[in-house]
Amino acid sequence: MRAKLDAIENKQVPSGQTVRFARQELLDYAREELVRKKVSGIRNINFVLANNHATGAALIDFHRVQESVQGHPPGILSRLLLSGERSVEVELRLSSERGWCRIDVMSVEVDGWDINGRALDWLIDNYVMRRYPRAKINTWFQLESNIKQVALTPSELTVLIA
Repeated sequence: MRAKLDAIENKQVPSGQTVRFARQELLDYAREELVRKKVSGIRNINFVLANNHATGAALIDFHRVQESVQGHPPGILSRLLLSGERSVEVELRLSSERGWCRIDVMSVEVDGWDINGRALDWLIDNYVMRRYPRAKINTWFQLESNIKQVALTPSELTVLIA
């Protein structure tokens, strides 16, 4: 997986070619990145791919995640609402065309409870954007490295090079 990503980032993939990442390859990469970046508090990661949709699930201890990412324990509100390990499920929709991409959060469930509105914004701000400040969620962004389009199928992620 790393070799494919490096080839894309270094613009070594010929124009018009498609690079494919199998579901298991993506899953292994996600698990390796958590270890490499020393993010604790996330385990049992799994996801299902569909046509330009993905549903992911994991057990998440939000306190351990925040401590590993920010170096300090969470505030009182977080401790009251999210103490202990939680079952989390997220559904995403992927849209991509002409060198642009958008990843929309369709739904989030924590222990079977739908999270939406300001609560969802708070979770994204405190647990995603703090770790990945350049992440783009629910907005269009330009793809880099000569990528023309990305797409999900039930078995893989495909990256089309312009």
